[in-house]
Amino acid sequence: DFVATTTYDYLQRATPLTEVEHVISAVAADEMAARRLMIRPGDPCLLLHRRTWSGAIVATVNKLTYVGSRYSLGSRYAPSPAV
Repeated sequence: DFVATTTYDYLQRATPLTEVEHVISAVAADEMAARRLMIRPGDPCLLLHRRTWSGAIVATVNKLTYVGSRYSLGSRYAPSPAV
């Protein structure tokens, strides 16, 4: 019953994610992306390839395109101590 819970919460209970992979590339907008993003063909974009796993099984595969001038990429992490 998705009135009582969100699809995200349901999926997290049914098939919890155990791993996520993000690969980001700089690309030029093709005709279709430019039209959908309301930019000119050839304008710079960020392309995010995202995969998730639940255990050993790939759960999702996504390709998302963002207008390069509207986003920035950053990271913050704490390295694991040497073993």
